[in-house]
Amino acid sequence: MTALTGKLKSVRNRNSLVLHVVLLALFTLTRANATFNAPYALSQTQSATTSYVDFDDDNCANGITGLGGIVTNSGLGLSLNGGASFNNSNGEGGYSCYMGFVWQGTASGTIGTTATISANILFTLTNVVTYGCTLTVYANGSQVAQYNCVPSSGTTFTLTNQSFMVPANWTTYEVLLATSATLTFDTLSSFSVGIPGEASIDIGTVSVATATVPALSPTGLGTTAIMLALLAGYATLRRAKASGGFPGDNAATSVGSVPPFSRGTS
Repeated sequence: MTALTGKLKSVRNRNSLVLHVVLLALFTLTRANATFNAPYALSQTQSATTSYVDFDDDNCANGITGLGGIVTNSGLGLSLNGGASFNNSNGEGGYSCYMGFVWQGTASGTIGTTATISANILFTLTNVVTYGCTLTVYANGSQVAQYNCVPSSGTTFTLTNQSFMVPANWTTYEVLLATSATLTFDTLSSFSVGIPGEASIDIGTVSVATATVPALSPTGLGTTAIMLALLAGYATLRRAKASGGFPGDNAATSVGSVPPFSRGTS
């Protein structure tokens, strides 16, 4: 009965260790998923570590109503927002002026190879002759997607769940919403763009969410390998102990008998 109880305890102990290793592996897999960081704060000074609105023509008066974003979907997505405008109050000429929204930030971890983007962009036009809009996404400094964002009708552009390819290890991102408009000559004209928080530019990863097993990071692989090796060693020791493989584990060893395990050499 004592031997049976010992074997049951051994089984329970091994099962407990297996459960801990599985939980650790699942935790490591979760930690290996990519996470976006919120975009850099809006700044009047343009740099690689700021988000900003670029006006490249002094002929048009301009103003910024905001630029920002939040992390969504437990770090696997971004929601960007902002707004700005320009007009020809500096002069009544028929100017064509540019306004570029630039969101920049960082990401970490293994994302996969596919992401999606959705967008809702609102335009307000007053005596505008023509205007243009392009939405471009950069990953690690390279362009990975670009869309024409001029609405086919009306003044609202909507983009829904467009997929594009990204590098597996996405470390930096930049989203550029480039707009321009030609204003009417000798008439007060204005052009404004809004990306409100409730109808924003949304970027999300899809590979991690749909993959059967997300990829482990090098650190995760190393940790899992160590734990699996410890599990194998523990199981071997338990088997050896259960079969009397160590002196002192049995009730007695007869004098002159050869012990089952010897640290010495003949």
